[in-house]
Amino acid sequence: MSMRQDGGRVWVELSLAEMLHASNVGTIRHYEAEMAGRKPTHGMEKSDKDFLTAHIQGAVGEILVAKTRDRYFMPAVNTFKAADLGRNIQVRFRREHEWDMIIRDDDDPNHIFVHVTGKGPTYCIRGWAYAKDVMLPNYRANHGGYRESWFVPEKALKPFHIKNKDEAKGGILD
Repeated sequence: MSMRQDGGRVWVELSLAEMLHASNVGTIRHYEAEMAGRKPTHGMEKSDKDFLTAHIQGAVGEILVAKTRDRYFMPAVNTFKAADLGRNIQVRFRREHEWDMIIRDDDDPNHIFVHVTGKGPTYCIRGWAYAKDVMLPNYRANHGGYRESWFVPEKALKPFHIKNKDEAKGGILD
């Protein structure tokens, strides 16, 4: 994986092995959802193929953020509202770079949300915010088949930076 800092954004290119890892994790998540009879939530009107893609993209985002923060990615299945990374980090993936980060009514306002966009193998981490800081009335909308949610523009996010291996642990995104 290669990474490049670009102001408050980080551009990441995954290797084939990393993309396969994300694909495996996403496929397992999708399989578990299918076996339990769970369907897409949050108003998503998607086909099974799109639901599988969403599971894989979520795993891609989690791998990206973990790598840029010098953390081990511990894949999880059926953890639902638990943090994606650490104690309180949630990763939100959107395919298109111009799309805003989504925060939903049932998300924990005390969690940190990291916005990832793109299509393999190159992705962009666009920034982060505590949900409670961006759950503002002017960001409420209903876009793209989702229920009304907060759609947070990149300008409202804090800059994201690659963590240097020599940096001490204990920062907000650790």
